[in-house]
Amino acid sequence: LARGYLRDCIKSGVTSVVDLYSPVGSQKAVAQDCATALAAYDEVGIRCAFGPGIKDQGFLGVGPGACDEDFLAILPDDLAARARAHAMPGPDHTTPDQYLAIMDDLIPAWSGHDRIDVIYGPAGPPWITDGFFTKIAEAAERHDALIPTHVSESFYEKLQGPKFTGRPMLLHLHDLGLTSPRFSIAHGVWMTDAEIAVMAGTGTAVSHNPSSNLRLRAGIAPLNAFLEAGVTTAIGMDSTTINDDEDMFAEMRLALRLARTPTYHEAAPEPADILRSTLQGGAKLLRKEGSLGRLAPGYAADLL
Repeated sequence: LARGYLRDCIKSGVTSVVDLYSPVGSQKAVAQDCATALAAYDEVGIRCAFGPGIKDQGFLGVGPGACDEDFLAILPDDLAARARAHAMPGPDHTTPDQYLAIMDDLIPAWSGHDRIDVIYGPAGPPWITDGFFTKIAEAAERHDALIPTHVSESFYEKLQGPKFTGRPMLLHLHDLGLTSPRFSIAHGVWMTDAEIAVMAGTGTAVSHNPSSNLRLRAGIAPLNAFLEAGVTTAIGMDSTTINDDEDMFAEMRLALRLARTPTYHEAAPEPADILRSTLQGGAKLLRKEGSLGRLAPGYAADLL
């Protein structure tokens, strides 16, 4: 399945991807799963920033602390038992420290590869505790590795920041030391003006995923605000495109048309803005703006 999906990406002209990978199980199982996935990327030949990540909260509930157990406690006993067996981690579930140890091995092992980078891939604040996020930020700085994650994708995620941290979620992550040119968020549909300003000021990037946002009922991201503020903005497909065909050209057209406001006095992107985000914005999100995203002397000839 992985190889087929990657080949579909290449056929549609996609030469570089960011993969937030979600392995589960024991430390040994997670390490082996990552090794298998990386071998697939190597075999297919696509360029990849591969970001495995594990959860340490939010397997069933939403919120810090005992949210999972609180949710299970309100279910009938038989349903609670099935839910626990299906969704809750087993006794050998990889711990945050074990995950960081896996990454300490994987990142150097692939550091010399010309197409593959191993990066950190925490799923997002609902599933990662503050302490784990802080450890990831410290490890990423040590390895000089990227940290893509998901922030404010759905309306309900927008509510979680003020409810659980007292702040919009991106501002909370900024307080934890996450925001930097190494850090990027997927979606960002419900970002506030203050969050967008912090992103622009810290070099934090966003992957705008218009198909996925519509398909998952997340909404329409403020692309015009991102571009006007100078936020590094890329275009992504999130494996959930409108036509299930991984067609980046269709994604670019959708991004363009969704951001065109109905009144002419308001800002609206031109096709060149969307193309620039897709190519140069994507390269900058990967911190490879000096070698990818342009057809120019000295740049990698990643084109189809």
